[in-house]
Amino acid sequence: KLAILLTCFNRKEKTLHCLNSLFLVINKCEVYLVDDASTDGTSEAVHLNFPDVHIIHGTGELFWSRGMYTAWKEAIKEDYDYYLWLNDDVELYPFFFQELMECMQYGNDQCIVSGLIENFERTKILYGGSDTKKRLIQPNEFLQEITFMNGNVVLIPRNVVKRIGIIDPVFHHDLGDVDYGLTAQEN
Repeated sequence: KLAILLTCFNRKEKTLHCLNSLFLVINKCEVYLVDDASTDGTSEAVHLNFPDVHIIHGTGELFWSRGMYTAWKEAIKEDYDYYLWLNDDVELYPFFFQELMECMQYGNDQCIVSGLIENFERTKILYGGSDTKKRLIQPNEFLQEITFMNGNVVLIPRNVVKRIGIIDPVFHHDLGDVDYGLTAQEN
């Protein structure tokens, strides 16, 4: 069982595009989307196009980290095998989930797997994680250790959640992903 966690604010077209790319790859999952008080009709459009998505209405003051915390807090009420963090401005490759799961097998569900995010021109890595010197990880066809994790596309198994919990709501917008990755490394 898989729960997808997203948060959004006034990016209706990007959010719809992301969800469409997700459902083209994975059709058996539960999506928990926090709409942090969008005024552009995001919730209505998501409900119309993807009626099975669980829409959680935010206060307008959650931003990314607290939005993801809110989505995860709702999703964790069910017993999922995996939780997938997903930014709403990401377009997914058809093989993305298979690749994440293959990487997860190497860690026997005792690790976190972060995907790399590249620009739409496919010329530059934008996110995913960085090494101890804060240099962005570049693809090389091998698993690579990340010191500072970005939360754009991240797969987290139940075993990790049971051990360290969910993202910390103390972080407002950013650094919740980095903190979660560091917490995982400590444990």
